[in-house]
Amino acid sequence: MKKVKISSNHIELNLFNHHEVLEDLAFYQKSKISLIGYGALNHLSMPLTKIQQDFLDSLQKRYNKTKSQILIRYFTSFENIILLSRTDSIDHLDNNLHTFDFDITEKERNRFKDIFQYKIQHIPVKKIKIPPNFNKTNFEILQNPDDLIPSPFVIAQAFVSYYYFKPIKLLKKKDYYYLDNYDFYGELKKYLSWKLLHNDTTPIPAIVI
Repeated sequence: MKKVKISSNHIELNLFNHHEVLEDLAFYQKSKISLIGYGALNHLSMPLTKIQQDFLDSLQKRYNKTKSQILIRYFTSFENIILLSRTDSIDHLDNNLHTFDFDITEKERNRFKDIFQYKIQHIPVKKIKIPPNFNKTNFEILQNPDDLIPSPFVIAQAFVSYYYFKPIKLLKKKDYYYLDNYDFYGELKKYLSWKLLHNDTTPIPAIVI
């Protein structure tokens, strides 16, 4: 990579992982590498604490903007961050274009960082229910019959090499947990890679939505 200059890094960016991304932002800025974030508007209907809801309500009222416009502006208020946002109608496009006629203050950015923090939990793998057709043996996971890219094996290798595992996102229903549907295959790959490494013996790092 010494002969190739990296111009951008395409990564997930939303309220569940913005702390992690912002910790590395100074490096990206110094190296003149842009961050292209996806998934910023996932989970717009997620349950919020009263403090979180009151804060977003106050911003929407102050700037006369929608929740999605507030979130887009928050993330893009940081230098070097670009967002990908799906646009499937003229109204949707118009809504996105009116994201950039106001500015989030430094105080408001700090407030985002203070109140949107999600604790990583360690959930027993046996408590996670997945569709039967994806419930595979380790041998089947290695064969990767669903052609998952990157494969669970590659993700497991990366964890061993760098000792970093991106927490899985789970939904809790009664006594069990289910893979987050917003990026089902992304969460499935992490789940299967963890099973390759630990079977059902070690709880998996997770953010419970």
